[in-house]
Amino acid sequence: VLLVIMNAGALGVVTGYASFEILASILLAFAIYGIYSGAEKNKDVTPLKRSFKSLFSASIPTWIPKIITSLGGSNLGTIVVFGFNGASQAASYFLANAIFSAISTLAAPLYTVAYPALSAMTDGRKTLTWRIIKLSIIFSLPLSASVFFYSDDIVNLLGRHYSDSSILLKMFMLSILPISVYTVVSQLAYAYGNYRQVLFLGLASSIPR
Repeated sequence: VLLVIMNAGALGVVTGYASFEILASILLAFAIYGIYSGAEKNKDVTPLKRSFKSLFSASIPTWIPKIITSLGGSNLGTIVVFGFNGASQAASYFLANAIFSAISTLAAPLYTVAYPALSAMTDGRKTLTWRIIKLSIIFSLPLSASVFFYSDDIVNLLGRHYSDSSILLKMFMLSILPISVYTVVSQLAYAYGNYRQVLFLGLASSIPR
């Protein structure tokens, strides 16, 4: 906000978003260094190296798709639309994306619980996955369907100059159901340790976006 007030423009917005990730990476580096230093003092580095190697190999399938999503995600999308089409179109895009984000977070607690629950199970994972998918649909689909069919009315409540965001909002709402299925199925594959499948699912979702 301060950078925008100081007339940094789009560069200020990008810097503001990037600073969070940069700071988190720096703090993570200090934390890893502290853990390694403690292990070296105790002369017990080998188990720690194995743990980091296991974490690294398990994380790669989600890191790559998330990097692609970040590069082409909502925040950069708003800036690109602003640069090419102006503030009015960027505001319409941002508004549609904000409503989509609010509705998609309704099922977020289910996704948060799903992975550790699936990982801890030895049997019945597929049954639990199907139940979570059904619950996520129950939470999000009625509202997303209402927003889809009444997008014009919802947008007009915020002002007629946002009318362009109606079609964008409908497009976003169409993705609610596929996202619910993809997220839980991806977590199921992760719980089974099928990292290659997780990577393919992530790429199939992030590259088109």
